[in-house]
Amino acid sequence: MRLLNYVKIFYGITRLELLELDKNDLVLVNNKKEKLTYKLKESDIVTINGKIIEKFPFSYYMYNKPKGILSMISNNNDSYINNINIDKKLMVAGRLDKDSEGLLLLSNDPEFINSIMGEKSIIEKEYIVTTFNKINTEFINKMNGEFIIRGHLLKPVKIKIIDDYNFSIILTEGIYHQIRKMVIESGNRVKNLKRIRIGKYKLNDLKTSSIIEIKP
Repeated sequence: MRLLNYVKIFYGITRLELLELDKNDLVLVNNKKEKLTYKLKESDIVTINGKIIEKFPFSYYMYNKPKGILSMISNNNDSYINNINIDKKLMVAGRLDKDSEGLLLLSNDPEFINSIMGEKSIIEKEYIVTTFNKINTEFINKMNGEFIIRGHLLKPVKIKIIDDYNFSIILTEGIYHQIRKMVIESGNRVKNLKRIRIGKYKLNDLKTSSIIEIKP
């Protein structure tokens, strides 16, 4: 882990605060000043103003986000961080919009978060989509076609029809409102959108608004 991330995580400060400390030579590794991009070794000892910064165990959770909850940290009552009753600053691996529900992965481990939602990630995300209008062959053919969103050509998806109004979709990227936009461009509208899987992590029977700790 880079020194920059190590201090931000285990000392709980912002990037600006860290830069100010570094400017005043208060961030040391083995009593020596290093660049903030320095890659720490397991044996390195980091101190800030003479105080040793100790690691703490990372935590990982699965959360069944209900509709109406935001997948972002804020002081608002509808932020997920104010609805999980856990006294840790947990980041989201793969957001869901406010009107969607289902699986969120939460952690204070930035490398885990990046492995799920980083630009190079190819981890599958699976959703159940309910539409307003009946699903027909023309709609499915369009959904399996090419889409360009924000100038970006989307990667192919996997679609399976469940019944007249429901289908599952598996994708490996998460462009903002990707599924909703694909459905609209294919001549239908999303009534309900629920994520049921991220990689090997499955929602299964986890109840709405419930959260459980997991081991990655």
